[in-house]
Amino acid sequence: MKMTEVLGLAVDEISIWPVVPFRPHPDGDAIDKEAVAWAVRHDLCAPDSTNARSRIAGTLADCMPFGSRDKVLAYACYGMWAILWDDYLDTLAADPVEAGLHIAEVLWAADRPVVAAVRDDRWLNGVREVRRLWEGCMDQADMERLVAGHTEWFAGQLSKAMLMRRPARPTVEEVLRMRIAKSGLGSVVTITTVAGGYRLTAEE
Repeated sequence: MKMTEVLGLAVDEISIWPVVPFRPHPDGDAIDKEAVAWAVRHDLCAPDSTNARSRIAGTLADCMPFGSRDKVLAYACYGMWAILWDDYLDTLAADPVEAGLHIAEVLWAADRPVVAAVRDDRWLNGVREVRRLWEGCMDQADMERLVAGHTEWFAGQLSKAMLMRRPARPTVEEVLRMRIAKSGLGSVVTITTVAGGYRLTAEE
């Protein structure tokens, strides 16, 4: 049985019209190229890799069509870093101690990039460079909100890594809390409003 029959409709297809039509960022393609070049320069991916060709950064830019170019580019570089980091973190699944330590190092690198790091690798260097990009186009209040969103995301990363290894089954509440944080929604909401010129409080 077709869904249209279940709904009692006599049509075979239903057109869905969005309230706000899709509108790509005017510099989306250029931002994608710049962010990919940035990721390649920091050895986060190869220039001919699937990630480099996937238009991750351009898609992020298109999600913020009214955002200022410099702020959207800064976040597109962060988006490239974040997606590639998330894949890298999976390679540490067999070593929870190393995963936890690396998560802590990345948190420090984003929050206090001038503090000497225990280790020197491409992921820490990449997030330090992201922080410098943010500092170049955002004020202190916006920076603090972005770092807070980043921290919330990493709390979700750490929670997932530990829940997977805990002998006891996680509760529904633990899973939901972890998934919401791990989705990175906090940083996405922050940059979308910041780049578009809107000011929202954490509560809003």
